Amino acid sequence: MLFLLTCLACDNSPEASSFPLCPECRESLKAAPPLCARCGSPICPSSRCLRPWITLVPLKSLSAAYLLIGPSYRVLRRWKISASPAFDRHVLRKARTQHDIDVIVPVPQSLRRSWALRHSPARKIAHWLSRDTGVPLRTYLEPLKGGPQAELSQSERLSRKRKIGLTPVGKREIAGKRVLLVDDFVTTGSTLKSCAGALLAAGALEVHAYCLGLRPGNVAEEAEASRTGSASSIQESA
Repeated sequence: MLFLLTCLACDNSPEASSFPLCPECRESLKAAPPLCARCGSPICPSSRCLRPWITLVPLKSLSAAYLLIGPSYRVLRRWKISASPAFDRHVLRKARTQHDIDVIVPVPQSLRRSWALRHSPARKIAHWLSRDTGVPLRTYLEPLKGGPQAELSQSERLSRKRKIGLTPVGKREIAGKRVLLVDDFVTTGSTLKSCAGALLAAGALEVHAYCLGLRPGNVAEEAEASRTGSASSIQESA
């Protein structure tokens, strides 16, 4: 019955050994390298930051499973709208965290976006991490202003900040906790920073961020790099 099967990412026929993805799509999913502790970039060497004008603050750290580059971006975008358990198992098997944390919190998604996707990708990743680590998952955040980020360009994301608030339960429980904030894809990091700011303002001890896919550069970084003569180091984008 293999002739009835198709790759869940590109619709080509996969080999039996590579299902649910064809060999090309499977090979495109390369693990992201460790990210810079200061700016969150995958291009900085471990000894020094190449972009000291960028900072992760108020985040304590940022880590990712994959880079959103080329075929990898296409596969992960297809996963985002998929409801296939087989696709989930293949993509999320590299979702791991080493942080010492007390609670896992997914980035909130608007009701309109949840309705369009029929699920929350960030919550799906958070649930996977919670099951893997034994750390409880809690829905402490809610969007107050800003609308769906997926519908905005990179420049619009940089100029239009999402305002994030805490649910009543979150306000009562977050004090003193070390939080792992989980999102599906990160482009500019502005939503993660808004979420981290809300959690810290409510008393969280520290906030680490984890994403499934990271876009290596953004508009603001490229403009600044061009001005300083280092644009060539971050030109690769999805």
